[in-house]
Amino acid sequence: MKELRFWCRKGAREKTKKWFQMGGWFNWALNVYPLLRPALNNFYPKLKGRKESTVNIHVNNAVREDFEWAIRKLDNSSGVFLLKSLSWDVQNATQMVYCDACLKGWVSGTHTFRLRLLPRLQHTGIPT
Repeated sequence: MKELRFWCRKGAREKTKKWFQMGGWFNWALNVYPLLRPALNNFYPKLKGRKESTVNIHVNNAVREDFEWAIRKLDNSSGVFLLKSLSWDVQNATQMVYCDACLKGWVSGTHTFRLRLLPRLQHTGIPT
């Protein structure tokens, strides 16, 4: 958030290297917040054909507005549960699938996956 706000200041100019760095950071953030992808619509076209890492590139209004939109979305989001997750009870499941990554039974020798559905177990032994 701090970095996004830094990029939203009026008259901002950053070196090409910093633009590529910001693009990388934002792409990592998309793993957690994929709905923020539209915020890069005007960002990457500014980098097209740029190779010199020390040249300053002006942060135009379109990029700034996209980042301001992303900040508003993040400010209004409920966040991501990192240490506490929400889950359903086993009784609410309509289907349970068990899988394994061993070479016998679950994965064939050609590395293609097979799915084997097991009948619903009365007692799974898995703590709820």
